[in-house]
Amino acid sequence: MLIEQIIANNPSLQPYEYINTEIVEDGHRLVLHLASRKDTAEERCPYCNGHVHICGSCSMRLRDMPVYAGTRQDLEIAYHRYRCQSCARTFCEGIPFRYPETRISERAASWISSFLRFNIPISTVQRITGVHWDTIKHIQKEIMDEAVADRRMELLMQGYKPKHLAVDEFAIHKGHSYATCVMDLDTGYVLWVGKGRTKADFSIFFHEMDMDYLSEVEAVAMDMNASYNALVSEHMPWAQIVYDRYHMQAQFGKDVLGAVRLDEARKHRDNARQLKEDGRERSEIKEEKRLYSEVKRARCILLAGESSLSDDEASSLQVFRAFSALPQAPPGFSVRRIPQQCCAPWRKESQVFCFLIFPQWILCRPCPQKKPSEKPYPPPPENAAAYMYTGLLRGLTPAAQAAAFET
Repeated sequence: MLIEQIIANNPSLQPYEYINTEIVEDGHRLVLHLASRKDTAEERCPYCNGHVHICGSCSMRLRDMPVYAGTRQDLEIAYHRYRCQSCARTFCEGIPFRYPETRISERAASWISSFLRFNIPISTVQRITGVHWDTIKHIQKEIMDEAVADRRMELLMQGYKPKHLAVDEFAIHKGHSYATCVMDLDTGYVLWVGKGRTKADFSIFFHEMDMDYLSEVEAVAMDMNASYNALVSEHMPWAQIVYDRYHMQAQFGKDVLGAVRLDEARKHRDNARQLKEDGRERSEIKEEKRLYSEVKRARCILLAGESSLSDDEASSLQVFRAFSALPQAPPGFSVRRIPQQCCAPWRKESQVFCFLIFPQWILCRPCPQKKPSEKPYPPPPENAAAYMYTGLLRGLTPAAQAAAFET
């Protein structure tokens, strides 16, 4: 009687007739059987709007919100399959209370949505409701799309335009598949995502976005990807380009410290071979081999901060003498201070000092040695220091920029 009253009061259920309720699994599941009673004269072909006739029947089981605690509730729905009398195409009758692209009812979707709106994890909602994880994820995505659309409309009504952007790539799937993302740093919203990370892939962003919306952008944060720099300079010449701390420090750790470390390791390896050819004592040869192994494994030690090194790790840096042999190395450039000097541009007390030494550090980077059969590495470009120095300088305060230029 209760089910019949619900069907009579709910307009979306009125074309259906309640048949019976089946109790299965020792009372742990209820299956409500419903059958369509829609008049064929009310149905029209969705392709040509012609008259149709019934050519078969189908059934579908939907997960419903449970009425009794601990008892699962399903809806077994019998509906019609139609054939058009004009174009002879077939189609199935729509179920109005089915949540789109799922096998759950609208009432169950509202039930799940009430959990998700309180930021309850999907795994927890899955354990509570018993609905498949992918279905819950589908509902969550629609909630997020609705919230983003509402927020975007709110910002549009306020006349908001982004001022600080960030662009970077991220890996998708497994392997070398990447996508490029552009984000508004002030609001944290993702403005655009495109597949690929090449210059042609990123150029799509400027064709799809309204440039009037980006007219007030003041700065764009990025890594030292040449394609990002070139496209932003071309399409938004008024915006400043800022290199963030992570990518600056990571690239110098790889290109500067890595090249110097491997060059120093090769020196010890060549010394060991030369000593062996000269017939020197085994103790000297073993010492050079030990130094070669120690320097080869010093990558993490060189990248780590001085405060995080143990006594043994700090003492092992004494064998690393590469910078003392560089003709352009600035005075006082200690290997032990490399990690600290790499972080110096973002420390207020050492901003001026870092700009005195940073361009020299770039230019004194040694070129890695290659095998005689391979082409040698090209020397660093003359504007390499200015290229990285300018992007680094833009990330500082106006007072720090003025102090650096005056010095």
